Amino acid sequence: MTTRPTEYVEREVKLAAGPNFELPDLAGVLAGCEIGAPVLSELEAVYFDTADVRLIRAGITVRHRRDASRDASHDANHDASRAEWTVKLPEGAATGPALLRREHTVRAGPGRSQTDDGAGPVGTEPLGPGPAGGEPLGPVPASLDALVRAVARTAALLPVARLRTTRRRRALRGPGGQAWGELDDDEVIVDIPGAPPEGTADRHESHFREIEVELTESAPPELLDALVARLRAAGAGAHDPSPKLARALGPRASAPPELGPPVLHDGASAAEVVGAALIASVARIIEHDRVIRVDADPEGVHQARVGARRLRSDLRTFGPLLDRSWSEPLRDELRWIAAELGTARDADVLAARVQRQIDGLGVEDRVAAAPLLDALRHQRAEAHRALAAALEDRRYLELLDRLVDGANEPRLTIEAAAPAVDVLPRLVSSPWRKLRRAVDDLDEGPTDDQLHQVRIRAKRARYAADVARPVAAKSAAKLARSLSELQDVLGEVHDAAVTETWLRNASRSSTPAAALAAGLLVAGQRADAAQSRDLWPAAWRSARAKKRTGWLT
Repeated sequence: MTTRPTEYVEREVKLAAGPNFELPDLAGVLAGCEIGAPVLSELEAVYFDTADVRLIRAGITVRHRRDASRDASHDANHDASRAEWTVKLPEGAATGPALLRREHTVRAGPGRSQTDDGAGPVGTEPLGPGPAGGEPLGPVPASLDALVRAVARTAALLPVARLRTTRRRRALRGPGGQAWGELDDDEVIVDIPGAPPEGTADRHESHFREIEVELTESAPPELLDALVARLRAAGAGAHDPSPKLARALGPRASAPPELGPPVLHDGASAAEVVGAALIASVARIIEHDRVIRVDADPEGVHQARVGARRLRSDLRTFGPLLDRSWSEPLRDELRWIAAELGTARDADVLAARVQRQIDGLGVEDRVAAAPLLDALRHQRAEAHRALAAALEDRRYLELLDRLVDGANEPRLTIEAAAPAVDVLPRLVSSPWRKLRRAVDDLDEGPTDDQLHQVRIRAKRARYAADVARPVAAKSAAKLARSLSELQDVLGEVHDAAVTETWLRNASRSSTPAAALAAGLLVAGQRADAAQSRDLWPAAWRSARAKKRTGWLT
């Protein structure tokens, strides 16, 4: 049985506080806000990361924590009921002083502090001593490991810090006792695994104190500013957006993330521009990996597939700048995972398209079409099971390792050192010319397959134009937008044709009523395809306009 984590968006502000800081009287900080009496707790947390702390460098924390303040209860089940595993992920860009993170939590089970959903695929051995020197903690639960596996990849998650926190918590409530959040005064003691024994002069141990204000979504926005102003006036330090683990680890945690966005300058070399494009695509795959693993949103599959396809296209288009003995094996492996992603994405698109059309039918026909939807759901489930298996395959994790390494340090040719403005327009011209020839070679009434090939060419040219934006900003952007519009129109033709084929095949083994409903849906697909066929020539004329292509050489 797999336990699905609970999750919510955490909105908090952290303020540094010295040992002599005294919490001010917060009464009347905001009309209607009641401040509860302090509740003391002793928290013991073990944080996990890779050996190079790549998770915290990306703003991610993995933590096992228990409330040790109730040990006096001598309750044999106390540790199980109070301990929990938590993963915190960055949630968009922070606004003002607030740190926004999406928190995923599962309760730890009895015994070795594991949950009932098993262990992740890597690092399944016990991960070190538990809090207060208790039994070793089990591996990170699989449901949480899935959220960070694309960042950790083949590396095991290991204990990197133990934090013991004395917390004085004050509840923040609104009218009627509505939960508005909490204010925590935390005194933290940090131990780093592998430090010298206690009592030695060079033991690595640090202390710090911080004030946390965490608000719920129901709290009025002005409460945060009011509390921070009152605390600052009393002598609290400036807000510090760093998680506790980052403060505990120090400079290691503040090192740049693996795939930090590069800053391109005027006169950037071709190597720098292409490298930035590779980083963006690899980051797209990694970012959406966790969305796929928890099946949270079909967009996760879509975006990861786009990342894989862009990478393959860019490695091909900008091949003259890359060592082919390095780039071609990567393209081959990307073909494998792109195919797995493509099958799942196609199933998502097909199911959504048919569902949308069925919703437009009359009641009798909607009922008759139910077996078609059942078949689509089964097909989608099978495709996603196959994709999930691929993501668990070590081959995939090793591919991600290679992609991250390659994006940061691609193997380049001498030509890549030249200014991008001198090199990229010529390379972008190649996929553009192939697109133009494909359109020129079309028959007067092109087949669906012929238009699909044009769409593939348009996509490659669009990806190439996107890479060239730093050297031909306005022209490249205009070309990319117009090619995207052409791609979308031709995509409708392709999707309608694929859906019609599926409906025809499905209707052969359906009841007469379901076959009739399928026939109605086929008619709708044909109407959609005909409309898009009427639109694509205008989209092509717009794309090939001189104002969009004049910069190509």
